[in-house]
Amino acid sequence: MKRMKGVGRLFAVASAVVITLMVLTAGIVQAGWEWCDDPIISIGNSTVNISFLSDGGTQNYSSSVTVTVPEGVTAKVLDAQGSSVTLATSNALKVKNNSVQVAISALVTGPAGDESGIKVQVTANGRVLGQAVGKVGQEIMLTVGVPTR
Repeated sequence: MKRMKGVGRLFAVASAVVITLMVLTAGIVQAGWEWCDDPIISIGNSTVNISFLSDGGTQNYSSSVTVTVPEGVTAKVLDAQGSSVTLATSNALKVKNNSVQVAISALVTGPAGDESGIKVQVTANGRVLGQAVGKVGQEIMLTVGVPTR
């Protein structure tokens, strides 16, 4: 067998390192975030999804969400998907040229002592409008502009 020299040896070592890292991190990638509840709300002419993602799996989590829209804007819960959803209005939020300001307050609770990470993602008509992160038991708030057309 010939000995590898220079570039060939470097390529062999780099390949071995990459393959080893791929094998070692495969479980980490698979153990990532998992979707929990996903309430669907109609705001004006848009369908809005409020998605919850947990890095603690889909344990016994429950979510409560308050969606606040400007006064005069129509909002309706289409499917709560297991979440407790409250709709509210505020004159502090505005209707702009092509969007409506919407404030979202979310609280995900779980088993005692659970400090799993929670991500809240808001989409409208298939487009991501905003994301915020926190922990189980922590109120997560964000304000997004929901398209009016």
